[in-house]
Order: sequence, then structure tokens, then C-alpha cells
Amino acid sequence: MNYFSRTAPLSIHHTINGRRATVMKNYCIVLTVGLATIAGCGPAEEQKVEEAALKAKADSVLAASEARVDSLKRANMSYMDKLSPDERKARMEELKSRFVHKVDEFKDVSFYMHKQFGGKAMYLNRKAVTCYANSEGTTFLESNYFGDDWIFHTYLIFLIGDEKVSTDPKPSYSDDVQHHNAGGKVWESIMYKNDPILKKIAEALDADPDTEIKVRFTGGDYYADLTLSKKDKLALKDCYEIGYLLKSDTES
Repeated sequence: MNYFSRTAPLSIHHTINGRRATVMKNYCIVLTVGLATIAGCGPAEEQKVEEAALKAKADSVLAASEARVDSLKRANMSYMDKLSPDERKARMEELKSRFVHKVDEFKDVSFYMHKQFGGKAMYLNRKAVTCYANSEGTTFLESNYFGDDWIFHTYLIFLIGDEKVSTDPKPSYSDDVQHHNAGGKVWESIMYKNDPILKKIAEALDADPDTEIKVRFTGGDYYADLTLSKKDKLALKDCYEIGYLLKSDTES
């Protein structure tokens, strides 16, 4: 008698089949979940990911741009921006006392001419760089050459401390260029409207009132040099400040 059958008992078959069914069932569940996950990463989901990436990139570019604009604003800020409204008012009253106020009734504008320059901008009987402002806050930097002979200067070179800057050249036929002679003396003058050099002068003097400022009146073949006096330097600083405050008032 063969006591060992090659065929497993029925109960064993049932057990094995049951396990197989369970395994297959679990596999089907995993497969179904996996397919659902894959289905969740379809075109719509990919689009959301792409949009999020683009937004992050745009936000980064915007932040960098805003930082650059802020940096430029700080670079262009004046020390006058630090004044409170009350300080500005007090400073304006102090500055006005140093200027001669002239009104042009026909043009509905007024001018502030510094007393250090005799209440005028040109035809001083000395070499100088003068300045004045109008009621709209426009500043006018003026070269004033005085001497025995013409040099026909067309621009100015400034040495403000260690920094060298120049005005733009202007031809002799420009309305901003004036020549005059009398009694064997000559006067040459060039006007520079809202020239940024005035701000540089004011800021340098605000940082250090003893900053040395030299000027060269430059022509074709000739030139003349000048070292600004302390009073002239402070007058230029005053002019920048009153122009700044007058402009702020018109814009507010």
C-alpha cells in the first residue's frame, strides 16, 4: 500500500488556494492604488507643478528687481531726506535769510540769489562758481571767469576732495554762455541748469565741511584755476538745499 499520495489532501489545497486568493487580492489592491497614484500625476497635476515653478521663478526675479530699485533709490537719496517736516521748515527759514529774493511778475516766478555772491549770479569782479534757485526748485550753477584776457572756457572741471567731475561742454553760441568786457576787464559765464555736480558738492560738504574743492575753467588753449573759499563752498551748499526744499514744496 502506498501511504504517501502524490496528491495533497483537499484541506491543504483549500489552504493554499485561500492564501493565493488573499495574495492576489492584496496585489490587486496595491496595483489599483498604484494606478490611482499614477493617474493623479496626469497632465493636470503636471501643469500645476509647472505653474508653481514658473511663479517661484517670477517671484525671485521680482524680488531681485525690487532690491535693485531700492538700492538705486538709496544711492539717489539726499542727506536732506533725513529731515523731519519741522526740521525742513526751520531749515527753510534759516536759508531764506541768506538769500536775496527777487520776483519776476511777468513770468510768475521768483529767484533766490545768495548774498555771498552779492545777490547776483554773474559779472562778479573775481573768479567764482555761483549758484541760485527759482521758486520751482530749479538750481542754476554758474561759472564766473574774470580777468584781463579771454580764455573762452566751455566747461568746468571740479576736484571735490579726491573725486574729479566735469560739466558738459557748451559752445560759445549757446544761450547759456555770456561774454562781457569793460574797462580792460573781461567776464565769461556759463549756466548749468540742475547740474548733478551741485549735489555732489553739497553732500561732500555735509560729510566734511573742510572738503577742498578746486575748479578749472577750461577753454580750447587756455584755462584758469580756482580753489573755492569756505564761504563760497557753503553758499553752494545753501543753494542746493534751498532748491531741494522748494522743489519738495511744489511736489507735495
